[in-house]
Amino acid sequence: MFKLIVLILLASPVWSDLTVPATIAGASTGSSGTNGNIVANNDRILGILNQFHTIVENLYYLELPELSNASENLRLVMDSLVEVGSPIFQSLSNVAKISSGDPEKAFNVVRANIKTAVDLNEDHIVLVNQTRLVLGDNTTNYFMDVLNNLTINLSNVSLILDNIQRAAVEIQSLSKKSPAAVNALVPVNDIRDLNVVLRQYIVIGDAAVPEIRSVVNRVRTVDSFLTRISSVVSQQRQLFNASFSRMPSYIESNVLSNFRRSLQGVRTQITDRYGNVLVGVWKLNALNASEIMNMTTNRTVPVVQGIADNVANNIDIIVNQVNQLEVASAGPYEVLNRTEEMLVASTHQISLAMTQRVKNADTCFARYNYEFDKIPRNVYSQLYTCVWDTASDLSQVASNLNYVLRLMVIELNNEFTIVERCTNMVSRNSPDITKNQAVACLESARSYLANRQVPLQQLVDYQRMFQKEVSYSAERYNFCLTTTLHQSYAQSFRLYELINECLNIVPTVTPMRKWYGKLTIGFGK
Repeated sequence: MFKLIVLILLASPVWSDLTVPATIAGASTGSSGTNGNIVANNDRILGILNQFHTIVENLYYLELPELSNASENLRLVMDSLVEVGSPIFQSLSNVAKISSGDPEKAFNVVRANIKTAVDLNEDHIVLVNQTRLVLGDNTTNYFMDVLNNLTINLSNVSLILDNIQRAAVEIQSLSKKSPAAVNALVPVNDIRDLNVVLRQYIVIGDAAVPEIRSVVNRVRTVDSFLTRISSVVSQQRQLFNASFSRMPSYIESNVLSNFRRSLQGVRTQITDRYGNVLVGVWKLNALNASEIMNMTTNRTVPVVQGIADNVANNIDIIVNQVNQLEVASAGPYEVLNRTEEMLVASTHQISLAMTQRVKNADTCFARYNYEFDKIPRNVYSQLYTCVWDTASDLSQVASNLNYVLRLMVIELNNEFTIVERCTNMVSRNSPDITKNQAVACLESARSYLANRQVPLQQLVDYQRMFQKEVSYSAERYNFCLTTTLHQSYAQSFRLYELINECLNIVPTVTPMRKWYGKLTIGFGK
């Protein structure tokens, strides 16, 4: 680019091939004013561009997609500035060091690179403007101003290069390159102006470096924050998944099996006892082989057998119903999902405050960012309590309802004992009067038992009590879930309010109110 600058350096004997080191003050060494020389200034600019690239390189490693678009836009713009700017300033630096060959060609290359950079500014502005929702108006406008100022700066470089190029061509076209003739054409003022423009680029770039670093650091801080919250939520969800996955086996072993064992134990007792009673009846019939005895025993056996069969059949029905009990999983997961939604809403607020560099954002973030972790942990703890308290309740229901079954066993024992008293009255050597008394006793027992429905009513009561207790447990379960959701909302909304107070923001709406609703989840059938 600055091969013409070398021409200006011909203050000593003239050389027609222009292969003279650029020794003019302000070119590769020294300074024609307070703004240094072209080579040093270009090196500074290349260093600034390298800082741009190094800083935004950290945006490659963001974890969450929430910030990816804005981050990618900023990174693309900074990388583009480096890609199109580095060739410009490297060429300027090279030309300022050594001059040889065709100066017009060298300047045209630099000018073409500048034109490319200037033409890209509009695309850069569009990309930066798209970060406005994340970075805020002030930061976005600042970077747009930086891009525009750097573009104006490059345009000024191009204009100054036109003047220097003309001088270089004129010097090269001299037929006699006397020192006086060359020195008269050296564009000293243009070299000085070029250094002024380059220094302006440095000032703009130096000022932009901490701003870019601040934005990148804030974006990375927010990304780490959101990643951490997401990880906490995911971890609590996994813990709940692991905990809830144990629920079916717990219900099976501590509730269902308990019910079934109790019912089946009663069934076995009744069957065994029924068998013993029948043995006694037929034994009585054998000891008193009279017509009236045969008639009485034949009428008694179906009654006793009916009691045993009815109770056994109804127990089988209840056992099959108990097999279908389960604790619904939809409710806890709805609480978890709504909690996550509320967290997203409230973290969005402090995240934007950070990336948009709102006043007091750093202080508020430092004060409250770890409060967000507590909400999903508290919710998980409470959901765990809801689920396992319900499981414990059902286990206790199963245990305590066993006592209700014992009441039925007491009734059946008494009913069977009535028959056994009659059958035990007679032995092989009993007199006829005793045998007749046994027949009368058995007939009375049959009549009494034929009309008695107490064991079946007790089973019905047991079944209803079981269903009611399950429904009561479901109500307690739903209440616990709903309370947990409300507490989750209260925590989230209070945190939302505290952050607003810290940021001195007065919200016009309370978007999380809509989550304060009733949750109705029951047990499966």
